[in-house]
Amino acid sequence: MGKTFEALMKAERDHQLRREELAQFEPKVSLQPYMPLRLSISHQVSEEYQRLKHNLRSLFPEAKSRALMFVGSTHGEGASTVVATFGAVLATSGEQVLLVDANLRKPALHNLFSVDRTQGVTELLLGLKDVKEVKKRTRFDKLSVITSGVPPSNPGSLLSAKNVCSMIEQMKRESEWVLIDAAPLNEYNDAMVFCSEVDGAVLIVKAEETRWEVAERTKQRLDDAGVRLVGAVLNRRKMYIPEWLYRRL
Repeated sequence: MGKTFEALMKAERDHQLRREELAQFEPKVSLQPYMPLRLSISHQVSEEYQRLKHNLRSLFPEAKSRALMFVGSTHGEGASTVVATFGAVLATSGEQVLLVDANLRKPALHNLFSVDRTQGVTELLLGLKDVKEVKKRTRFDKLSVITSGVPPSNPGSLLSAKNVCSMIEQMKRESEWVLIDAAPLNEYNDAMVFCSEVDGAVLIVKAEETRWEVAERTKQRLDDAGVRLVGAVLNRRKMYIPEWLYRRL
């Protein structure tokens, strides 16, 4: 309590400077021209996605193409929103990006980009189509999306290591970044099939809702599968006081 009081008093003494800083962190949400449909993002959050881009690029400095799986522990942690927004940020910086909705249980990318769901991952895995036939254009020149496709009766049996390996190899020939939206790891085993085929995984954790034990269990499953955990995203974090004040506590 004493530290909080001292920080507030110091902020009051420096109120002219602090108000300028505070303006950068006010929760004003503005639509950016590169955002997917139905998504909005603040300047502060945009900076976080830029930081994620630079961190991931530094991990694969020589790679011509990278395949990354974005996965959460349970449904509702926002993996689809994260992968869609990150893909748009990459595309607007001039990189060729392919988003893949591999969550055959509860797909979402077709809704975020307002494209037809059919003709997608299901058809690729069945060998009925190839990647070029199912890629769907978005309003961003360098961003394409492959939707989940026709809902399979048994997604688990459709996802085999051989089929997934062939699919990802095709995708990497098409884009610099292949970003895969996978089904939640603690609810289904679908994402485990991708572990040996991707270059790394990004763990999505929902702020104030995902228990640390659950996130730790998901991380352990990724470790056991031998996938490289290249990062984690704390999604939907709320700032109850300005960030600059957190730094003073």
